Amino acid sequence: MLFPSFTGADVDVYFSPRGYCEAAIICQITSSQSTIDIAMYSFTSEPIAGALVDARNRGVFIRVLLDTQQAGSRYSRVDYLDENGIEVRVEDWSGYMHHKFAVIDSSTLIVGSYNWTANAEESNNENLLIIRDDSLSMVFLDEFQGMWDRVD
Repeated sequence: MLFPSFTGADVDVYFSPRGYCEAAIICQITSSQSTIDIAMYSFTSEPIAGALVDARNRGVFIRVLLDTQQAGSRYSRVDYLDENGIEVRVEDWSGYMHHKFAVIDSSTLIVGSYNWTANAEESNNENLLIIRDDSLSMVFLDEFQGMWDRVD
């Protein structure tokens, strides 16, 4: 499938370890106004989970889609998010749900190799892009919606 060129996008680039990826994600969550849709392979970050709960308490509508194997891991934030009123679904198809992206307010895309984990922040070599572009965000939002609709 071909997508239009996004050469005019406003992009911030981050690298880890210790490259402020987690802080950049929390900043975007904190500034969200209406929606956050997340497809994340591994999500164990307590600070990011806390920022999501704060956003939900401000009235932001949040959906999180996680990989089944990773959602069952010891440090997964799945239960914490669910207990705090965030709608979480765990994929139920074969293969990994290996995406690592979030769409904020249908206009900001957070994407890269960076899982939302302490290891990604402190130990791994990872990349994270924050892209402010409505058209590109909608491409990812369509991908998210298609996966979301496939899960019971």
